[in-house]
Amino acid sequence: MRRTPLLLSWLLCCLLVVTACSSGHPRGTAAPTPVLGSAKGAVTVPVTAAGALATTASWQVRMAATTSAGTGATLTIAPPTATAPAVAVPGLRPGSDPARFELVGAQLGTDGAMVTRKLSAPVPVDQQASLACFDQTARTWVSVPTVVSADRRQLTAHTVHFSIWDDIYYGIGAGIQNS
Repeated sequence: MRRTPLLLSWLLCCLLVVTACSSGHPRGTAAPTPVLGSAKGAVTVPVTAAGALATTASWQVRMAATTSAGTGATLTIAPPTATAPAVAVPGLRPGSDPARFELVGAQLGTDGAMVTRKLSAPVPVDQQASLACFDQTARTWVSVPTVVSADRRQLTAHTVHFSIWDDIYYGIGAGIQNS
């Protein structure tokens, strides 16, 4: 009877080791450890000289290596603190999940960052899609060159600017400002 608790303890340890080893991260890399920020839904990760990777259910920001990261530098994806106003541009429809990207204690290097928006449904075939940052001065969305995945469920763009971001949708010929 004394063997049962020992056997159960041994099985539990094996299960924990197997679970930790099958986390889905490439061999030799640690899983990023998000720290919940003060805003609901915020994710904050540390920034090192190797860069940073912050991920939420619908956004991912992969920052390239930086030499300017100080101790305690962080990268945050969070809901915007203020809602970007709807801009009445004929044919333009903003997405439904804007996000604020913030870098504290470091600067984006010349390689910038890759921003990816994961969509729950494909971009409609009669629409074009782009990632865009909100220009507070002009009070408009500024489209950035964006790659739409083959399955039309992912938008990816390169940036050297963090602010409020969203995906935008438009028909051919709609009035958008390109960066």
